[in-house]
Amino acid sequence: MGNRMIQNTHIRHDGGSLNLEVEVDGDQVVLRFGSSFTLRVDESNLNKLREQIHLAARELTIERRNLTDLEGKRFQVPKSHFIQEKSNERESPKQLKRTKQQEVDLWQTPEEEEVIGHPV
Repeated sequence: MGNRMIQNTHIRHDGGSLNLEVEVDGDQVVLRFGSSFTLRVDESNLNKLREQIHLAARELTIERRNLTDLEGKRFQVPKSHFIQEKSNERESPKQLKRTKQQEVDLWQTPEEEEVIGHPV
């Protein structure tokens, strides 16, 4: 079985763009990133690479979703501001103080207070 080019596309990155060529060569795949980097992997390692790329893309999607509204506009107030604000509210002394009602054990009956051990 000979070499077979299956993909040829341009990828943009922070330093510009490069040509990505994907070629099947026997039982391996050759990935050429421009003229500077070539990666030759078998099917198992290609699947590992695919999974890692998928997980990274998923993380970017989640991050973008958390930072933008439904129209894709970025939120004006950082998400961390809201998290800190809620955290401060939870830690306020007013909420740490328990009321008498919160001290009542609903499952304890007056008879149980006097019983030592298990009733027969």
